[in-house]
Amino acid sequence: MVSDDYFYAGMTIATSLVHGGPGPQFLSPVLFEALSSTPESTFVAVQDIPDMDIRNYLEKLLTYQEEHSNTANLFEPIQTLMQLAGTHKVIRNADDYRKIAEETAHWYIFGRTRAAFERLKEGLKTLGVLDAMTKYPNAFKHVMCYTEDTLTAKTFDNIFRPVLHPLGSNKRGTENLVLSHWKDFIQELQDEPSDLTLMSLLFFITGCKTVPPLGFRPEPTVDFLHDAEDNGEKSRFPKANTCNCTLFLPTVHVVYEEFTEAMRYAVLNCQGFGFA
Repeated sequence: MVSDDYFYAGMTIATSLVHGGPGPQFLSPVLFEALSSTPESTFVAVQDIPDMDIRNYLEKLLTYQEEHSNTANLFEPIQTLMQLAGTHKVIRNADDYRKIAEETAHWYIFGRTRAAFERLKEGLKTLGVLDAMTKYPNAFKHVMCYTEDTLTAKTFDNIFRPVLHPLGSNKRGTENLVLSHWKDFIQELQDEPSDLTLMSLLFFITGCKTVPPLGFRPEPTVDFLHDAEDNGEKSRFPKANTCNCTLFLPTVHVVYEEFTEAMRYAVLNCQGFGFA
C-alpha cells in the first residue's frame, strides 16, 4: 500500500486492454463481480477464502446444527478474526452459525482488504475501463478472469489472412499447395497432441500465447518465401515477423511430411525474439 502497487496494477491492466494488449485473466470471479458492481452486493462463499485453516473452520460452522451453550469455546479458533470482522451474534438457531460463517468470509475477502480494493478500482478507471466494465460485465469477464479458451485450427484460419498472388500465376499455384499443407498442419496440431502446440505456434508468429481481447493489430498474415536467400537457395524453414504478425511459409516442400518436419523443427528450436 505504501508504494500504491494496487493502483498501478489497475492502471497497467486498463492501459493494456485499451491498447490491444492481453487482459490479466487471473482475477477471481468474486473480485470481478465486486469491481463491476459493489463489494456489498457481492456474495462471498466460504470456499473463496484462500487460508485453508480459516476456510475449514467456517465450513464446519455452515453445517453446525446444535444450539451450543458455550459459544466462547466454539468460536475460540477464530475469536480474533470475528472481533475484527464484528460478526459476533447471539445464537438463537442453527441458521445463525451460517450467517456468522458467511459474514466472516465476506469481511475476510473485502473488509480487511478494502483499502487495496479501492486503489485497484481507481487504477482501473484509467481510460474509462472501469466504467465500461460496470456497463458490460459479461463482455469483460473472460478477459479479467481465467477461462479455458483453447486455441483451435478454426481460430488460426479466422485470424491469419493469406497474401496471395493473382489467380493463374505460377506463384499462386505454389501458394495454394503450401496453404493446403498449412491448413492440414494446424488441424493436425489440434487433433493430435504433441510437443508442439497451437499456443507455441501462435507465440512463434506473434509473440503472444493467447489472442488479445481486441484482436491483433495489424491483422496477422501468411506470406510465402518465394525468393532465394543469400546462399542462392530458398529457405526450407518458416520465418516470422512478430512486429507485423506475419508468418512466412517455405515454398520448397511439395510433400506434406517434409513441410511438417520443417515447421516443427523451426518452432521447437526457436530461441525467442530475433531468432525466429
